[in-house]
Amino acid sequence: MAVAAIARTAKLLFGSISGISGPLATTTSVRCLKVERWRKRTNIMSKNTKVKMRGPKREDGDYVHNGEILVMQLGLTFWPGENVGVLNDGSLFALDEGYVLTSWEKLSPYKDSPLYPAVKAGMDIYKCFYHVLPKPQEGRYVLVSTV
Repeated sequence: MAVAAIARTAKLLFGSISGISGPLATTTSVRCLKVERWRKRTNIMSKNTKVKMRGPKREDGDYVHNGEILVMQLGLTFWPGENVGVLNDGSLFALDEGYVLTSWEKLSPYKDSPLYPAVKAGMDIYKCFYHVLPKPQEGRYVLVSTV
């Protein structure tokens, strides 16, 4: 009985399968229509969005010049260390030429920080810091007393 009802519904929807009569001629056209509608619905919001390209741009041990971006981020996921500056959006950049060093350091906040009570209670909080170690200066000078 159920098979007969399904056959009648299929005949109403698809007409004759061999011919092209009926509102929806083949099953593939039904599947394509559903997929196209689904794609249009999901891509409405993301059609005009731009990829942000956030994340680390320089790794540990890379040589960087003054002003190069180390990490593109929104907020402070990675924290600035020695010779590293912070932009308005939280991105880190090098203040001096040198080699990049990343380290996980235990946080010791100021007394007015919201993390201070947790650290005082004994909780250890570690953050990832980016440092730029400058090249060692070469001694190319001669003392006046030795000349």
